[in-house]
Amino acid sequence: MNPLKSFRNYFIGDALAQSKDVFEQVKIQVVFSFIVFFLLVNIPYTALSFSLTTFHQVLAWSSTLALAAALIILKKANVKWAIYFYVFNHITQNLCHFIMNNGKIEMQGILFFILIVFFGFL
Repeated sequence: MNPLKSFRNYFIGDALAQSKDVFEQVKIQVVFSFIVFFLLVNIPYTALSFSLTTFHQVLAWSSTLALAAALIILKKANVKWAIYFYVFNHITQNLCHFIMNNGKIEMQGILFFILIVFFGFL
């Protein structure tokens, strides 16, 4: 089996099997994709944070750990709580990043703001 497919099936395979509604299955896959995408985006952000302030480092590490926790919640609990945890983490990270930059919008902040709007539509 493909390693990426087995990784996906490990975290959301049970939730997909339990859900008979196609729209619910798509919601599960979208949440999983967003969480994994932001985990991958947080890797360079965390590496970049070492050249910035300590507050940036704490924010980067806490966000990475929260996204990993969202994957665990998606595996252990239900999808609704994983969505709530993901949205809470994402809004907290955006607001803290915006406050740390004194309201100045940078390129890395724009990516996070745009993607939370996309997630809201889905």
